[in-house]
Amino acid sequence: MSTRRPVHTRLAYAAGAGALVAPLLVAPLAAAAPLNSSASLLGAASTLPTIAINEVIQNNDLIADAIELLNLGDQPVDLSGWILADDKNQMVLDQGTTIAAGQFLAITVDDDAREDKFGLGKADEASVRLPDGTVVDRFAWSGHQPTSYGRCPDGVGEFGATVTATPGAANDCTALAAGNVVINEVESSDPAGGDDWVELFNTGSQRIDLSGLVLTDSETADHRYVIPAETVIEPGGFAVLTESDFGFGLGKADSVTLFGEAKASAVVDTYSWSAHADVTFGRCPDGVGEFGATVTATPGAANDCAAVPTPLIVINEVESSGGNPGDWIELFNNSSVDVDLSGFVVRDNDDAHTAVLPAGSTIPAGGFFVVEESRLGFGLGAQDSARLFLADGHTLVAEHTWDGHADTTYGRCPDGTGAFQTTTEPTKGAANNCTGIPSEGGGDEDTPAALPWPGPAGMREFDESDTFGADMSGAVFESASVLWAVNNGNGTLHRLDVFSDRLAESTGWVGGHKLRYPDGTGTVDAEGVALVGDSSAGGVLVGSERNTGPGVPKGSRPSVLLYDVTGVTLGSELVASHEWNLAEYYPGIAPNSGIEGVAWVADEDLVAGGLIDDRTGQPYDPRSYGDHLGGVVFVGVEATGTVSGYVLGLDGSVSQVTSFESAFPGVMELEYDTMTKQLWVVCDEVCDGRSQVFSLTGTESLLRSAVARGAGVEDAGVEDAAAEVEADGGACSSLRASSRNRKPSQRGLCTLT
Repeated sequence: MSTRRPVHTRLAYAAGAGALVAPLLVAPLAAAAPLNSSASLLGAASTLPTIAINEVIQNNDLIADAIELLNLGDQPVDLSGWILADDKNQMVLDQGTTIAAGQFLAITVDDDAREDKFGLGKADEASVRLPDGTVVDRFAWSGHQPTSYGRCPDGVGEFGATVTATPGAANDCTALAAGNVVINEVESSDPAGGDDWVELFNTGSQRIDLSGLVLTDSETADHRYVIPAETVIEPGGFAVLTESDFGFGLGKADSVTLFGEAKASAVVDTYSWSAHADVTFGRCPDGVGEFGATVTATPGAANDCAAVPTPLIVINEVESSGGNPGDWIELFNNSSVDVDLSGFVVRDNDDAHTAVLPAGSTIPAGGFFVVEESRLGFGLGAQDSARLFLADGHTLVAEHTWDGHADTTYGRCPDGTGAFQTTTEPTKGAANNCTGIPSEGGGDEDTPAALPWPGPAGMREFDESDTFGADMSGAVFESASVLWAVNNGNGTLHRLDVFSDRLAESTGWVGGHKLRYPDGTGTVDAEGVALVGDSSAGGVLVGSERNTGPGVPKGSRPSVLLYDVTGVTLGSELVASHEWNLAEYYPGIAPNSGIEGVAWVADEDLVAGGLIDDRTGQPYDPRSYGDHLGGVVFVGVEATGTVSGYVLGLDGSVSQVTSFESAFPGVMELEYDTMTKQLWVVCDEVCDGRSQVFSLTGTESLLRSAVARGAGVEDAGVEDAAAEVEADGGACSSLRASSRNRKPSQRGLCTLT
């Protein structure tokens, strides 16, 4: 096993050791190309230091994960207190860290010597920020790169795969000879009378030098075009050669061939046709698929391919941990005919993990087909996917993604058409056991019919730049302009400023603050969030399912924790002042099926409503309890579908004063409407995105109504919904996040009376 060496802090200059200028810079920064695809931050904000992320090492077998910076300016920059971050974590640079003009600085972020170390993932980002959290530069990627990602040329070019990693030195941007370039689309008869053209595509992960390559049609002796020097094609990029370039037209029955050298001896790629296409001929999908007729011509862009018909096969059940004899994937045929699966391809979330189903594989109509781990050749992970493709290996038929092992299996209820949920028991090759699990839509015969969503239709994403990464799972408004949210993946609390068209991380809260248990340790699996007294000044409550810290034994720890958020500083951790462990009220609950929602309701509201205390059988009287939070904390639980109210004493005591069934199979969020005195209980796609509205009055909480999700709102794994009611008690806004894509979205909400 190889050991990756750390880069630590490595300094060099763009012009060589000791040089103070950077000759690679050919223009002042203001005239340079944009530094990244998300925003040209350095060019847009002239007051920001001229620091660029220049190289990112995130999957190199020999070198530990690192971020390289380059000073594009003519003055040294003090980086003391600056922040390096990925999509979840951050590292604060040491005092005295400086970078001279024209200097490279490579810093190992996965450094075992640092407590704030972090690794860079397959789909991740790297950012460099000022001490106040202002982003100076950012680069995001979606796949591993075994060398590194680097700007070519240094500092000002676009990011691409380097030939070799060069931390602390100029990037190795040598263009490769043609090897992964293919003919991708051909226009031989433009209806508008325009040029014929040939589109090339780079299927590889490194730039390709096209200089000197030769393009011909079927008349190879007379029609020859030598591609000029300094013509390169970026990874995943396109290059279009037109009739005006190569000087000859393409015929009705013709061909195009790309040769590797002027002598036309080595064929790189070729394609021929017997008649003009109605539009163009193109590969579907780009670069790897077979040629076919396209829908529209797309020179220099992804091909517009006609939809390929796929059979009605779905992923129906998945075993990813502890199966017999191993992991497995169960398919279900929703059609009325048998389907031949010979040659179909099965993958997990890694394209390199590929299994081809053998000849003779057939799934009967309305039947099952199981792919065992022994056939797959790979196991399934805790955060993984199961994907089925046609025999071409590219056309997706079905997929399912999960973010944690199921206690049993994940299965559709009912088979073939229902939403995925944790099954009662594994049923490999047979109907899923959904006993006690309502069918899609949730509830039972006593659940009232869902009212139409009373607010505006549609939804829109607020975090278009993926500010929050993954696993946002709980939100609550403090006011119309301030939103609090928690992230269960990395156990952080976030304060966000709300604008009409976007969310922005508040000053001092960029990247959020790590949540710790009262002893200062652990990682809080933060699922729900609420404010004591409807103000952060009273403290922030966080509902948690478990401690997911490293080295912590797996197990349930359903808790409510209280945090003081006054006077926090950027990058500081939040240690809970109190923890109320509710394990005795939820015996045997699975670690990932516990507290999902939490809401604080003022004592005065419950007294006015006449809520009956289950402990006494009398109207709730807060005076009968000791010092507590001035209200009752309601908790929603995924596994039981129940909502319970607790008086949480400042001495650590817990008293359950009420509990009721929601009629949902699982509760995913709670929000209390202070204007109408109603508690909203939210389900996810298992219940078709419905909510329920309860009045906390009388001998039991009264279910007032069920509410359908709004028109145009995706039916996804919603795990948080924050509502802010306007002063007149009329319209209000709701902000939700899907547990599948974790991107906050807004939809309208009106109160129910």
